[in-house]
Amino acid sequence: MRVGLTHGFWIFLGCLAFADVHHGSIAFAATGCASPPGAREIGFDPALPQWRVEQGPGGSVRVEDGALVIDDANGCTVWLLEKLTAPVEISCDVTVVAKGGANDRVSDVNCFWMASEPGSGAPPAPLTSGWFGFRTIKSHLEIRRLRVQAAEWRLAVGESASP
Repeated sequence: MRVGLTHGFWIFLGCLAFADVHHGSIAFAATGCASPPGAREIGFDPALPQWRVEQGPGGSVRVEDGALVIDDANGCTVWLLEKLTAPVEISCDVTVVAKGGANDRVSDVNCFWMASEPGSGAPPAPLTSGWFGFRTIKSHLEIRRLRVQAAEWRLAVGESASP
């Protein structure tokens, strides 16, 4: 998935998502969204020093073979501790695990970006910096190749370049 910030609104940047069943898992991929030049990959260290995990009971978050594995029963959010500054493009590869486990399915995969802490005051307008996180519930996911890159500002549909 790839998204970009345009004057405070997030848009998809021409990526087509598809699903394919392969070796017991369902892989979601984005076509036409290869890592652009200059993108940096944010790895998943087994100790998760770059991440804050908010895990409900009955689930786990771990790193296996370089992938962030979320096996969740009651809600999980995993926050990148690095504050991002707009404009930015974020992309990643998400695989839904389907091997017969209790949570081997996907109910949703949400991504938060330019998030701020509740109670921290009014957000700036437009939102130009904040945190990124994954959120899911009752799912078993593997996340690989998280890439972050500075992006260009783009006009939203129907927006004029002149004041």
